[in-house]
Amino acid sequence: MAVTVLRHMKESKGTNKAAHLQHAIHYIMNPEKTEGGLWTGSNCGNNEKEIYQTMIDTKSQFEKEWGRQGYHFVISFPPDEDVDEKIVYEFGKQFCQEYLKDNYEYCFAVHNDHDHLHCHIIFNSVDRIVGNKYRYVNGDWEKRIQPVTDRLCREYGLSELVYDKSERIGKSYVEHMAQKDGKIVWSDIIRADIDAAASRSYSREEFMSEMKKMGYQVRQGNSAKHGLYLAYTPPGSKKARRDYNLGVGYRPADIDRKIMHHEEEKASQVYVSKMAEIKTDNTYQAFMVLRIRQATMYQIFRQEELDQVRVRKDLLHIHQLEEECEYLMKHPIKGEKDLEARLKKINETIRTEQNRQQANSTVLASFAPEERILIQRYQDLQEQAKNQELSDEAFEDVLEQIETMELKHPDVVAYANVQLETVPDSMQMQALKEERLILKRIRKDIKEVGELKEVALRQEKVEKQEIVIK
Repeated sequence: MAVTVLRHMKESKGTNKAAHLQHAIHYIMNPEKTEGGLWTGSNCGNNEKEIYQTMIDTKSQFEKEWGRQGYHFVISFPPDEDVDEKIVYEFGKQFCQEYLKDNYEYCFAVHNDHDHLHCHIIFNSVDRIVGNKYRYVNGDWEKRIQPVTDRLCREYGLSELVYDKSERIGKSYVEHMAQKDGKIVWSDIIRADIDAAASRSYSREEFMSEMKKMGYQVRQGNSAKHGLYLAYTPPGSKKARRDYNLGVGYRPADIDRKIMHHEEEKASQVYVSKMAEIKTDNTYQAFMVLRIRQATMYQIFRQEELDQVRVRKDLLHIHQLEEECEYLMKHPIKGEKDLEARLKKINETIRTEQNRQQANSTVLASFAPEERILIQRYQDLQEQAKNQELSDEAFEDVLEQIETMELKHPDVVAYANVQLETVPDSMQMQALKEERLILKRIRKDIKEVGELKEVALRQEKVEKQEIVIK
């Protein structure tokens, strides 16, 4: 059965409101998934940078940079469907031309990195002709979209597409992408908490009480479409999740079944970390191990609300905590003094490189435009000469071009060579920036929690309760 999914990208809370749109375009245009860009197309640019900038320009033109930034269709065909990349490419192309027409900027890409071929379509949230925002309401699929897909399926002799409504109502684009990357999201934690509460309850009232003990606000509602539902607001989150968005097995009737057969149910553990088993005398290392242990065993915490919030938020960012813990295990940082010294050294190295780049920019500006082109050309040739896959003939040709430039343009070559000798390894600079980010997170994490001794004492009391998470 072929499936079509429609998701949206919300405004990012960071400085770049369209960050989610930018990441989505980058994701679908990935050369590794599209045979080097062979199976990609667009009506607004030749590469992801141009496509993204065109969409941003349209938003700016109509002063609609706010709100939803774009939309993402996924048209997926089952492995046994008689299609190839070319058919899926043409299908996606025609769908864009007929449904979006020339009103919206779009790009599309066929991914063949799985058993089933699928076409991704990203389009702007703002109409580039009149500046209206794209609107999707209930019933639009049947009225506006399905007639197009059904006709295309008949044209190509394919089974009709089915719209996956659970994706539309169940996940935001951010949460979907986070789960694709293997990250933990609130829905994972809520499901595990529901399982744990149900396994300890003998009635719906006891279940509600258990959820409240864990810091939840639980509200009952009635939907014309879904009937009776429960909405869960976990500690540390401002957003409630309705049970029909949590997946199969979490509606009120399912909760009653879990309670009735609670002896057969097991409280699920969201994440297991090897870091939680490490023993060390290093204060910073011990702190990070402790924090990971608390997060992965968060369901046993029954103290003040602060802990309820912190341990769940830590679980959402458990991969970052593990990264920080691994860093502390590999580097001789035992306290604040060591951390600040390392941060200072990294900042000085990065600052020195930035000053060097600024000075080089000043010198480069003194060259005429045609000389700057020659500098770039010479540096490109030097990089080509390092390519081990060049044939002998191509290598000789590159060397000959280098020698010719060295004879004709000695001043330009001299500057270019200085650049080549002083430019540090870009990977090394990136590693330094990543290390700086990790150190800043460690400093912030330790400061947020407070005194290590107090945290350790609380943990010791909890462990004495001998509560086992199955």
